[in-house]
Amino acid sequence: MQQQIIISNDIEHDLATAVAESEHDRVFVLTDDTTHECCLPKVAALLAQYDAVPITIAHGDQHKTLAALGDVWTALQQGGATRHSLLINLGGGMITDLGGFAAATFKDVYSVMNNWGANHGAITYGHVGADLITLCSMLRIPVCMHNVEDEKIFRPASWNAFGMDKEGADFRACKNYGPIYK
Repeated sequence: MQQQIIISNDIEHDLATAVAESEHDRVFVLTDDTTHECCLPKVAALLAQYDAVPITIAHGDQHKTLAALGDVWTALQQGGATRHSLLINLGGGMITDLGGFAAATFKDVYSVMNNWGANHGAITYGHVGADLITLCSMLRIPVCMHNVEDEKIFRPASWNAFGMDKEGADFRACKNYGPIYK
């Protein structure tokens, strides 16, 4: 299924059409606490027909974080999502940025890396390189050739056993521990 952005004056009708036309095994709906209160009730009856699993995160760009992304991934996993599931991002801005990235990268940990390229659109502000490298360390994906200062990057303490060269230690630790997801 191709991604769609729906801007609507009749959200119930347009969303019902989009969900009916999509091939999916499960339906999830991502909201922030504001759209959960103001928008979700307008489509709750429709989403109940599909046993849609709600996922709610805090509103505002300050919550566009790796922790929030992890919360969405966890909710998708616990809800039984597969690569064939439908994630409806009910809202704009941060919800569509974070939700689009979460959906594009959910299939498995290697898809995270494959989808960081030009296969999707995500808008980010600020300096997030250290956060992305930290995420890679957590997922046991080695990273090299970056311009982020070592003191801004979190690596697990066990990485220290693999040498003083931080990038080399990434590769050695990841090789030793293996992928976190198989």
